[in-house]
Amino acid sequence: MSDFFVTDAPESKLLGFLKTGLHEESVRKGLPDDPFLPLGIFKFVGSDLIGGLSGQSHWGQLLIQQIFVDPAFRKQGLGSALLREAEEEACRRHCTGVRVKTNSLEAPDFYENRGYRLADEIPGFPNQSSMRWYIKPMPCQNS
Repeated sequence: MSDFFVTDAPESKLLGFLKTGLHEESVRKGLPDDPFLPLGIFKFVGSDLIGGLSGQSHWGQLLIQQIFVDPAFRKQGLGSALLREAEEEACRRHCTGVRVKTNSLEAPDFYENRGYRLADEIPGFPNQSSMRWYIKPMPCQNS
């Protein structure tokens, strides 16, 4: 029998303990006291949500966690526009780079065609796919 509490729905109080502890430890080790700043960018047509992007910035990097465009609105430039808006926000936040993780079956060409370069690839995912990390330096780092 385990003494661990395991859940698929951790309470925010428990997650806060981890986040606060890691943050305080990082600051003690000399890393900047820079909190995670969430980001959400959404596109509506009337009252219908048709696409969006979410992520967070921390330590001068923007991490894009999710980007999605309703299939009926794809191939119209909305994904590119969401990515450009996120990059502009990265500049406003004085980030030096943007990072994104995607599956090799999902959208690697999308990022590569927009100046992102493959930084790491981890094999062993479903359908012989891999997880890929892409990065893009931001030329606005001194803005």
